[in-house]
Amino acid sequence: MEKQKAKKVYVQYINILKSKGEGTLNFVTSMGRVMPVVLILFLVSISKYTDNNLWLIVVFIIIASVNTVLGIRASKLTDEKIFSNELTRIIVNAVLAFALTLITGETVPSGIVFAVMVYCMQMFSIDSKLLNRIGFLPIASALSGDLISGSISYYVYEPVFTFILSILIIFSTLAGRTVRHSVSQKDQVTLKLQQSEKKFKSLFDSNSDTILILKRYKVYDCNQSALEMFGMSYKDDLVGQNINVLSPSNQPSGESSEFKMSHYLRNVVEKGKIKYEWEYLRNGHTFICEVILNTLYLDDLRYTQAVIRDISSRKEVEKAIMVQKELDMEHAKKLKESQGILLSIMEDVEASRVETNALNKSLEKEMERAQKLVKEAEQASIAKSEFLANMSHEIRTPMNGIIGMNSLLLETTLDQEQKQYAEVVDTSAKTLLGLVNDILDFSKIEAGKLDLEDIEFDLDDLLNDIIMSFAYQAQKKSLNIINMPAAGIDRTYRGDPSRITQILNNLINNAIKFTPRGDILLKTSLKFKASYDSVIKFEVIDTGIGIPEKKQKGIFDSFSQVESSTTRNYGGTGLGLAISKQLTELMGGNIGVTSIEEKGSTFWFEIKLVNVLEQEKKKWLHLEDKVIGVFETNEAMKTFFRNTFNEWNVDYFIVESVSDILLKMYEVRNKSEKELVIIVDSQSDDFYGETLVDSVRKELKGYDIKLILISNIDEISTMKHGYKDKYDAYISKPVATKDLYQEITNSNVKETKSKDIKHSSINHNSIHVLVVDDNTINQNVAVAMLKKQNIHADAVANGIEAIEILKHKEYDLIFMDCQMPEMDGYEATLRIRNDEVIQIPIIAMTASAQKKDLDRCIDCGMNDYLIKPLSNDDLSNMIDKWVDDSKVLSKYEISKKYISHNVFDYSRLLEIFLGDVEGVNEIIEMIKLNMPKHMKDVHKYVKSNSVDELQKVTHQMKGMLSNIGAEVMMHIVSDIEKITKKEGITTETFILDDLMYESYENLLEELNNNYFRNN
Repeated sequence: MEKQKAKKVYVQYINILKSKGEGTLNFVTSMGRVMPVVLILFLVSISKYTDNNLWLIVVFIIIASVNTVLGIRASKLTDEKIFSNELTRIIVNAVLAFALTLITGETVPSGIVFAVMVYCMQMFSIDSKLLNRIGFLPIASALSGDLISGSISYYVYEPVFTFILSILIIFSTLAGRTVRHSVSQKDQVTLKLQQSEKKFKSLFDSNSDTILILKRYKVYDCNQSALEMFGMSYKDDLVGQNINVLSPSNQPSGESSEFKMSHYLRNVVEKGKIKYEWEYLRNGHTFICEVILNTLYLDDLRYTQAVIRDISSRKEVEKAIMVQKELDMEHAKKLKESQGILLSIMEDVEASRVETNALNKSLEKEMERAQKLVKEAEQASIAKSEFLANMSHEIRTPMNGIIGMNSLLLETTLDQEQKQYAEVVDTSAKTLLGLVNDILDFSKIEAGKLDLEDIEFDLDDLLNDIIMSFAYQAQKKSLNIINMPAAGIDRTYRGDPSRITQILNNLINNAIKFTPRGDILLKTSLKFKASYDSVIKFEVIDTGIGIPEKKQKGIFDSFSQVESSTTRNYGGTGLGLAISKQLTELMGGNIGVTSIEEKGSTFWFEIKLVNVLEQEKKKWLHLEDKVIGVFETNEAMKTFFRNTFNEWNVDYFIVESVSDILLKMYEVRNKSEKELVIIVDSQSDDFYGETLVDSVRKELKGYDIKLILISNIDEISTMKHGYKDKYDAYISKPVATKDLYQEITNSNVKETKSKDIKHSSINHNSIHVLVVDDNTINQNVAVAMLKKQNIHADAVANGIEAIEILKHKEYDLIFMDCQMPEMDGYEATLRIRNDEVIQIPIIAMTASAQKKDLDRCIDCGMNDYLIKPLSNDDLSNMIDKWVDDSKVLSKYEISKKYISHNVFDYSRLLEIFLGDVEGVNEIIEMIKLNMPKHMKDVHKYVKSNSVDELQKVTHQMKGMLSNIGAEVMMHIVSDIEKITKKEGITTETFILDDLMYESYENLLEELNNNYFRNN
């Protein structure tokens, strides 16, 4: 096998050489093989020069015989034995060449000649780099022999020998180089063949099909799949086995496996490829395979390749198909027998089809009609939404004037009757506004247009604010309204706080309305908490008139009342609970009520709120050194205090009489040195007021005691005045836990809202606001409310006027109406935002409460929005939120420099004109005519950073103002000139520019006063 491989490699190598044109030295190669013959003839011809002819012939015969025998032997040996054969030839030739030179002696330098001849003969017997390198050994031996025998001198005196030697060396050198090149090429071809064989072997072994190489009836080779198929572990278990041992003695047809296999092996020789099915054995069990036989020729020998694929599963499927086919045939036969019945049924079906077609046509008409109705409904819905938006705007605009002006009227000095009338107007207007809001919300919910907010909010603050908003309303009816502390509920959540407020407002408002006496409790509890959200339950519990059981089911229906007389007795439309129900469902919850007549009701609702991962935990510190005592007779308030103090983990006691409180105080004082904090509810039974305080102070004189009085919000001022310094602190009802904690610990609670303290250090006189509204009443309302807060306010009628006034005057905030003639608020805001210099917060004033309109306000560049009607608190909150503190404070600090100067000194001007009043009036008119133009130039140069032009105009203005004694404005303009000359346009320059306009307004007022005074 190895010989055949060597032969195959050699043949491929020769073919590659031929294909690459490796025949350029064929002449040298041919001469190298002919040269020994030429040399032999030459030696015979020169034998006459020596007396040792016999020895010469004997040596020649030995050389020729040895080289011939070894050359013939080399062609039949393997690669390993060829190497030793040629090594022997080299050694023998080297010894004979040396002996030949000694025999010829000094007669002829025959040693070198025979050595070259031997070199040429052995050099081409095998392509071996090593042997061709050490093949120089014979010539070295011959030269050493010539040197010893003295024949070396012939190379000097006989040119013919020198020439022959040179030619032989050249030929031998070239021939050796050619052989080495050929050997290198052969090695490369051999490496490629080895790599190709390795690749073939890898593909052969990794093939998923079973492959057997057969030499006659025996397995010559196989791949890994063959071992797995026949359940063998090693190749040696399969290679060499007779192919028939892999099969049962007989095939499923009954024929002998051995006979049938011999038939297939004969046929494949003739046809080259055949395919058949065969049953094999594996671990004693038979399985069916598909076999493909191919004839292969490897190293001129014929082999058979068998590709085997297991088709047992396929056969089982085919068998199952055949069984199913038989069943189908049988079923078809039965169906054929029932054909008559089927034909009858088909006739009935055809009749039904005709009827169905008629029905389908009718349905198509109904569908078209329904689609038309849907389209009309959509158009109606759009019209409804537009109507609601217009209605909201049209109603809210006059309501803004009514409520706004009436609130301003209530702040003026009125007699009792006038105040009563104004309060009726205020109540009626707000009731009407609430009704409008309910109808609008109800319509939006029904139309699916109500969107919920998703913002983070503080639940504690939200509930406290809601309870506090009902304080006056509850206390007018002597009701005790309480926000019960809840355990286990987080402080902050994500959701829509405004809608939670709306639901609770409805429920608490109803509770107050239908409760003549007693308590109203707001309880909050955690029903379920998951990783993402929580279910929070809110309960509003009252001690009112209750609801009959049969009426409870429909209480949340639209426009529903318990009795027909309810509206007359208590008012209301019945929309509040219906809206609350729909809002609750929108927030993923539900709502319900439990009630007993004449005992009270509990309205509850559950909603889902998203959890906030990072919670600011409530910390109740500085209580470990205190004991809290409470004088309280109301059971609901007792529960409130218990829940609160348990959450704080503080020592406390609750008593219902003065004697009990004194007794408990003695007990606490004897047991510990902690500070005593006594809380007294002025609404408790047996409250003695000043007597109680005096008793406590007297009995525990010298001890550290703090007394806190709790009372209704409308009675706090009276209590403070009546008891003066008897109590250490006063807390109004409903009691908020954070207020109670603050008074007990005397600590600054961090939870105080920023809006309450934001502008405590800012003088509102330094704030300038622009009101943009086309409605004169709305202008007057907004400006009046702002001036009540000592805020400077200007008003213009549309967007065009707003843009024009902003060109020469700076404002800290703009209140912008949205719907105005000529240019509305949206377009005006867009144009203002396109001016990079003007960076003023803009607050929308809109009568539309729809979300799309509010979103449009923000999208066009407005910072926030207010929904009409406006209130003092609304305006104040927006100013606190958006006015730049640092700018206002800087403006205020700068303006203080000019307080000591006169706005206008009329007497000085009169003195300059020697009492000429007419001349004074003329100069006043000139100032009024020219000064606005100069101011406009100043504003323009400040904005454009034009320093030189600014200095010129301010210098001119300064002289004019100095001449008429307008000291404030003159000093402001002078400072603008100084700062610009020294530092250029700075932030202070912009502030002074704004103050210049304010000072001119004051100057103009003074000028007008003096002008009219003298005319």
